Amino acid sequence: MSRFWFHGAARCSNSQAHSAPSEYRIHPLLQKYAAFQLGHAVAKEQAACRERFINHFTEEVEISSREGEDGAAKIDPIIGNVMKAIREAAGLGWHRKVSDTVLALAVGTRFFESRNLEPESVPLLELAVKAAGQLDDPDRVAAHTAHLGNALQHIGRLKEAILKYETAITIVRKTGNDYDLSSNLQNLGVAMLSTGQNPAQAEKVLRKAFDVAKRAQNWDALIGTLSALGGLCQQVGRLEDARNFYSNALQAARLFKNRLAEGSNLSNGGLVADAMGDVVEAERMIREALAIAREIGDRRGEGNRLGHLGGIIIRRAEKLPAGPERFCLFENAREQINAALRAAQETRDQEKIASWLMNLGATYRHTKDNDRVLALFREALTVATESGFAQVESQIRYNLGTALVECGQLEAALAELRQSGALLDKLGSPRAVIAHQRAAQVAMVLADQRAKRKTAD
Repeated sequence: MSRFWFHGAARCSNSQAHSAPSEYRIHPLLQKYAAFQLGHAVAKEQAACRERFINHFTEEVEISSREGEDGAAKIDPIIGNVMKAIREAAGLGWHRKVSDTVLALAVGTRFFESRNLEPESVPLLELAVKAAGQLDDPDRVAAHTAHLGNALQHIGRLKEAILKYETAITIVRKTGNDYDLSSNLQNLGVAMLSTGQNPAQAEKVLRKAFDVAKRAQNWDALIGTLSALGGLCQQVGRLEDARNFYSNALQAARLFKNRLAEGSNLSNGGLVADAMGDVVEAERMIREALAIAREIGDRRGEGNRLGHLGGIIIRRAEKLPAGPERFCLFENAREQINAALRAAQETRDQEKIASWLMNLGATYRHTKDNDRVLALFREALTVATESGFAQVESQIRYNLGTALVECGQLEAALAELRQSGALLDKLGSPRAVIAHQRAAQVAMVLADQRAKRKTAD
């Protein structure tokens, strides 16, 4: 009799799964039996169950997306089934269902970004691109392609991301969709800056993005473009221009109540203030930005601000003579940077992982623990080079080169300093001069050593 009871319970569990899935549970003792029963059911019953499964979980996402980002919390407990439902829908050729559900996750709730699921989102976005193509909806194809580019850029696949942005731009230019064109141009410009291949072309793309965003009244893209132009000016040493761009972006973010952008541009403005020598104002701005990140639950932004604070503290410590105060500042910096590194690892932000590993190495230089310093710099370099983040790579190579000089490894140091200088030249950075001067100094020491050895021989 118990056999028939289990059979009926399992069948009931499968057939009624659509009633209340977020509350639905099946006892562990029944799970394998239920799967066995479904696997041996007739094809018609299997198909009906699969369709109920797809409809239920995709509809849950659609309902949750009506609440915007607040709806993401309702998706958390069912995301595994949602992802499976998308794959099943793609297999059945339910193209509209695939496209709508992925859009709701990527845009409606910002689920992938807010949950740091960019790597997991890539295959789903690829399915959505194909589905939109089957729907003969070019704007949808472009939207999914651009979101795929965003995910690829975040996980360090920059070359692929750039190709996706360029594809999306080509499509929306044909359809006349200026709103999406401005966003795609902004994202393309930012990705180009990260690679360091052609800063002048990146600036041209960003200025075009600004014009289109203004015309289309895409205020988020306008703010993002102002911020990116600030970053470009900061990179090439035009600090006054950088401060103005960040200030304008900050004002626009406050006007349109974009708290995420407000925090980001406060922090960026703080970095410029630090570069211009106003350390007090820099720390004030970054701490205010940190408070915003914590208020809105921006884990990525929180980590970045902690890392920036750590960098400011390092520079303060380096100016002090050896002693307890200097030691304590380095300890404080290390604490902030370790917290930033954990956040970057949680959010899978490859560029920031490389940055914070580099800064962490810098906190150990005063301890003369050369093996640890070199190991951290080399780990940072591996992350940066594998992902193609040229700007970070140039900084790491310079720091690694100077650390190698201190260790007496002059040949290796010269190679790193020369590569750093070459990258900084490509980026148009005024710091290239410093790298070249340092390389020249090391080359002279090496030449002198060779001359002395030759004379001795």
